[in-house]
Amino acid sequence: MSDFTAIGQYVTEAKNLLDAIKGGAVRVMQTQFDALKASILERGNAAISKIQNDAQMALNQVSTSEEMLNSIGFTALNINDDFSLWTEMNNSRGERQEWPVNMAFYNDSAKYARDLLTPEKISVPSGVAPNLRPTVVQELIEYAGFGGEQFPRGGFNVLKMTANGSSLDKVINLGFAGFNTESYGGLTYMLYVRSPKTNNRWERLIYFMNRHDGGFEGRGFVYHATKFDFEAGDEIYIALPTLTAGYYPAGVLHGLLPNEPRARYHATN
Repeated sequence: MSDFTAIGQYVTEAKNLLDAIKGGAVRVMQTQFDALKASILERGNAAISKIQNDAQMALNQVSTSEEMLNSIGFTALNINDDFSLWTEMNNSRGERQEWPVNMAFYNDSAKYARDLLTPEKISVPSGVAPNLRPTVVQELIEYAGFGGEQFPRGGFNVLKMTANGSSLDKVINLGFAGFNTESYGGLTYMLYVRSPKTNNRWERLIYFMNRHDGGFEGRGFVYHATKFDFEAGDEIYIALPTLTAGYYPAGVLHGLLPNEPRARYHATN
């Protein structure tokens, strides 16, 4: 074999070796690229799936979650739900009494209520430490979910009625004037009551109404009549007779109600 032939073979082998090296490197790079591509696709698909799931969960929450629905907020509609306005009236004995404005005694109730019940106003101003308030007020604040010292509109009043006779064989239906409205939507009426009939604990009475329930024709409808039974010596407390547009969630505390000051509201559909 000549030297030229040997050199030619070396050159050929060198080329083959170089091609093998290049090919191996390319294959390694291709393998790494494929692995990286697969990883990117996997992570991308996982991210897309999470986004889709989160979006669906958000949609479900908006349409079904009570927490989300409750966060929309409600506003008190009726006049004097904080009992800030009072007026004087006489009973059959000529005794002057002070009652909340916009309170109504249904049917024959007025004949008996002013003679059998003695009203008293209990002030619940804002900015007073809870432990400095009367016990009955502390209980209401805790039950209604206000907490702390501050209240909307600077506070509210509680109506206390002391019975000096029995309601036996008498009908005492008490209601509170609403507001000028022609509502086609639902309404919620709430009232807080504490009496021997509630085991001397605060209870929130809550009523849901719509136009088909009646009483929505015309204006100035007096919202839900509440019947009171009592014996001589009973103490009845009433607070925060509140009307809202829409159906106020029964599980939401009154303290979460915006309850902004207005003279009158008009319900929306």
